[in-house]
Amino acid sequence: MPIITVKNWPSVLNNHNDPLQNFENFRSKLYEDTSLKRAMTSALRLAVVQAQVPGIEQVDKVTISFDSGAVEPPAHEGKPDKTLCIIVEGLFKQDDRDRECLKRLAESLGDAALEFLLSDWTVEVFVKKFDPEKDVFIAKHK
Repeated sequence: MPIITVKNWPSVLNNHNDPLQNFENFRSKLYEDTSLKRAMTSALRLAVVQAQVPGIEQVDKVTISFDSGAVEPPAHEGKPDKTLCIIVEGLFKQDDRDRECLKRLAESLGDAALEFLLSDWTVEVFVKKFDPEKDVFIAKHK
């Protein structure tokens, strides 16, 4: 089932104009950041199901991960990078998962993510198929 990674998350903890002056402020910002990630996780899982990707009919079949960096590195123009990247991996290649299906998935994820961002942000979605003839997958259970 797909693994979706969200990169360049606009963390409220990374606002350099609002230094975290004490532990209570940090805790409050951390809670806000965690709440937003949980809400976005739910929205992205639902977006995958709504895209009607064959074989993925339930939200619990989708894994969402946020990169640990959560930064907006300075771009070459001196402005922060305001592009949220969503990368879909582990989506096994199947005949009924054609280009139109993958495009529908990308559109659905992009629309869901935009709801969480300010108007000056951009969302880019990359969907990579997993080809079991070329790639390797194992699952181990204890």
